[in-house]
Amino acid sequence: MARAFSKGINILIVDIGKVEIMVCVFQVVGPSGSGKTSVIEEALRRLKSKGIRVVVIKHSHHQLDLEGKDTSRFINSGADVVIFKGRGKTAIFLDVDPTLLALAIPSDVVLIEGWREANLGEVIEVEGREDWEKAISKIADEAEKCVSYEYVEVDGERKKATGLLELIDKLMKIGNIKAIKRV
Repeated sequence: MARAFSKGINILIVDIGKVEIMVCVFQVVGPSGSGKTSVIEEALRRLKSKGIRVVVIKHSHHQLDLEGKDTSRFINSGADVVIFKGRGKTAIFLDVDPTLLALAIPSDVVLIEGWREANLGEVIEVEGREDWEKAISKIADEAEKCVSYEYVEVDGERKKATGLLELIDKLMKIGNIKAIKRV
């Protein structure tokens, strides 16, 4: 997989075979306690108020699944994917590059908290509260340039690829599949 990044419009281009999938990526980085989470929370509110679809990747050095608990036991027993459902939320445990996963999910923007070494998008430094508004505004303003829709043909009709159609279209691009027909 080759990765290229265009700083002009904050777009990550992932080349999978002959297919390119593009999405805006912003990495909010800074020391612990600097307000990265607060910046992303407010940026999310502003983006969602404009109808922009957002995926967030939280990078952490901490373990999420607790050793000895069921999810950890399933993973240690060889499960390829473990899906945990509890209190209205779902967590998926799998060993995959989160960037590829984020690209497959229908979205206009990916916000990454931390993970400085990933070098995936526009890096936005947050050292403290004095940086918050500038960082939030930069994300909100730049993200508007990323919103676009592709069109696909479904049963002979041209349709905007949103929701499930967009997911299917992206997965077909990743798999280099041109068409699928039931037989």
